[in-house]
Amino acid sequence: PNENLALAMLTAHQRSRVEHDMDDRQGYPMSLWRASLAEPVVATFQSWSKEPVAIGILQNWPTFPPMVVTGAVSFDPVGGRHLPPELQVSNLVLSFVFVACCASILMLLVYTLRFKDCRSRLHLAFLGCFLLKFLTLLLQLVELIDSDVTGYPSFFREISAVVLKHVQDICIMGVFFLIGVGWKITRQHLRSSEWIFALVAMAIGFLLRMMSFLCGLLGACNPIRYKLTVFTVNALCSLVIIVATNFNIFVLTRQLQESHVSSEASWIYAKFYAYMRFRICYLYYIMLEVACDAAMRLFREPIVQVMKEVVEWLLLTVVLWVWRPGYMEEYKVFDLACASDVPSSDSEEPLGAPED
Repeated sequence: PNENLALAMLTAHQRSRVEHDMDDRQGYPMSLWRASLAEPVVATFQSWSKEPVAIGILQNWPTFPPMVVTGAVSFDPVGGRHLPPELQVSNLVLSFVFVACCASILMLLVYTLRFKDCRSRLHLAFLGCFLLKFLTLLLQLVELIDSDVTGYPSFFREISAVVLKHVQDICIMGVFFLIGVGWKITRQHLRSSEWIFALVAMAIGFLLRMMSFLCGLLGACNPIRYKLTVFTVNALCSLVIIVATNFNIFVLTRQLQESHVSSEASWIYAKFYAYMRFRICYLYYIMLEVACDAAMRLFREPIVQVMKEVVEWLLLTVVLWVWRPGYMEEYKVFDLACASDVPSSDSEEPLGAPED
């Protein structure tokens, strides 16, 4: 306790005049609320100021030796909500994306049960990506709701959400790589070199993301160099996926040119159009990161991150719909054509046939 110290709450205008008033030796400056630290302070103050309010320790005599002040301060905003308006909007949008992610998982399960003969391990990889996104959105929602109520963010939940987000991004890149090279689509098995490339690229990408995150968190190094390396790895993987997708489209085009009207041709048509739609979705997915970096100059980071989650969920759902179990059942016209080629025994005589 010291009678030369005081705890005060000041508006932005009052804070700008603190040094001026203290230099004029007018005692303590004007403030919204002030309490002397001559004895322990336990108080509650309600502010109606529309300006930002700051809390601090005022020292009446600048030459007085500095003191160590300990205590706890909490802010209870009007309405009991601690989040700013933009984060409250982010909370609502994330709730919508969370429900939509649950609907996507339910859609995948329904189609898997309906077309049991058409499901593959590729759909299991899709399920893993959506479950990771489900957990990431759940942690983000719980963190926002808890911060809105208590005003104190949870360090553990923030770290867990970031780590899960990185794992989710790596798994999405892995699923796109498997689709690009045609696993369980144009061929049933991949070569060992392809599996090794996918696993090494995913491991390096995850380690670099974590190093960049830890550098920014601990302040021990500059995370920019790691971000540049992550961008290089992502660009290499994207190039491989695009080249492999275009090669599969070329192979399917040649097969269509050489095929006859049959049910097998309908399967080739289904894979061809699925790859065409996947290529468009993947190009939008690549441009998403660039668009978010450009949007950071116009909007605040929470708004940009939420819009990224919305677009990312939409693209993943479209890709899932394109490669859903039973997607090849969409093209049945060739079965009808094959059936119409079979001659009927009850067919009528052609016009102009000679009469007996």
